[in-house]
Amino acid sequence: MQSLRVVDELEIRYAMYPGLNLSWHVRQGIATHATLYDTPAVPGEFARFPQASLEGQVVDLADMIAYSTHDLDDALRIGLADERDLAAQGIELWLEASRYADQLVARHDAADGQVELTLEEVRGEVPLDFLPPGSRRRADVRVREAIRWMIGALVEDVIHTSAAALGTAAPEDAEAVMRHPTRLIRLSEVREGQLRQLAFYLRDVVYYHPEKLLMEQKARRIVHSLFEMFVNEPRLLPRVTQERLKDAPVQRVVCDFISEMTDRYALDLFSRLFETYEIGFGGSPST
Repeated sequence: MQSLRVVDELEIRYAMYPGLNLSWHVRQGIATHATLYDTPAVPGEFARFPQASLEGQVVDLADMIAYSTHDLDDALRIGLADERDLAAQGIELWLEASRYADQLVARHDAADGQVELTLEEVRGEVPLDFLPPGSRRRADVRVREAIRWMIGALVEDVIHTSAAALGTAAPEDAEAVMRHPTRLIRLSEVREGQLRQLAFYLRDVVYYHPEKLLMEQKARRIVHSLFEMFVNEPRLLPRVTQERLKDAPVQRVVCDFISEMTDRYALDLFSRLFETYEIGFGGSPST
């Protein structure tokens, strides 16, 4: 697992040993991290326990909540998702959140506190009176309030459901938590089903959107090209990276090198290696 290799071997921060010297429980949380879309094989060191620690379970669930809600927020803002489609598909979390946002906006926007506004009026361009000048148009505010409600509702459900599960299981120690047949940090069945529904909607509509798939294909081409180039010409690797070739095969070293790259660095390096302009010693392109 590459994430463990990074924290155990590749990150060099101390003189006495490689890696970050993380605790076993933190490393186990990394190794057992799973999403709604994939459940990677757990390395043997951690396979004896069916569950992660409580901290690891919290991170997994927080990750799913954060990614799903913020990805929906981004998708609505840039037009990859549409409110009407969310409603037509019956995405339950969004329907609840949208009703809450409508009520909140209407409550603030109504002249006498009793006027009910239509959805078209709520989504208009008139700024809300409680927002300072220059704020985003109230349609954007409405969406953000809906997303905020979704996060709050899911977190509140996790707290209550997990407290009940922990009270029933009454684990004696951390090992009892990890040996328990089910996760103790969890959503209720209703909210879990709603989060799954939203997550799979995002997968089908947003993550599989042609524009996003195009970018993924481009990214695969860049990574594949960099891998092939450095495996065939390891002398192009930085000197400090070449030192690793003494202890590991070139394919392993190149994989580690690429995994440490930021997106920006990978794009710049691809351009330097495969574009037609020349790079001087100063690192800037010259024509």
